[in-house]
Amino acid sequence: MKREYLIGAKLALVSLTIGALVVPTSARAADPCTVLMCMSGLVGNGTPPPTCQPAIDVYFSLIVFHITYDPISTAALRLKYLETCPGWAANAEWVAAIQAAWGTVP
Repeated sequence: MKREYLIGAKLALVSLTIGALVVPTSARAADPCTVLMCMSGLVGNGTPPPTCQPAIDVYFSLIVFHITYDPISTAALRLKYLETCPGWAANAEWVAAIQAAWGTVP
């Protein structure tokens, strides 16, 4: 029985290691501040350039399901993510605008 768990743990570790290697660089490069800057272009602070698409995709990939889509938890998760940007407080109005427009959109 212990051997089965050990083998399962090793397979899980290998899967995680391999999975980490195939994550696109653009997805890993989208830090919360980049997401904040790019998303602000969707709510009236200019127009986001095409290079913002990976960061915008990161924002919209933050989705919560509790059997079905949960818009309130999704908005909370997205807000929590944006708040990990060190400069979010100075841009609180933009964060609020982003959340009002896109926070619950699946």
